[in-house]
Amino acid sequence: MGPDFSARERKVVEALTKGIINKILHTPVTKLRSPQSREERQASLKIVEKLFSLIEEDKIT
Repeated sequence: MGPDFSARERKVVEALTKGIINKILHTPVTKLRSPQSREERQASLKIVEKLFSLIEEDKIT
């Protein structure tokens, strides 16, 4: 953000950023927390692992 941002401006930008991230993640997180069958849960977790590179590519089946 650089030295030109005041402490107040920095807090405003951080609050806006946090709000945007929360809006983007709300539906996916809600879906992951909802009741799912074992198969649906495993499929969801595989998607999350791949999306966030939580496992090595050669271990994906």
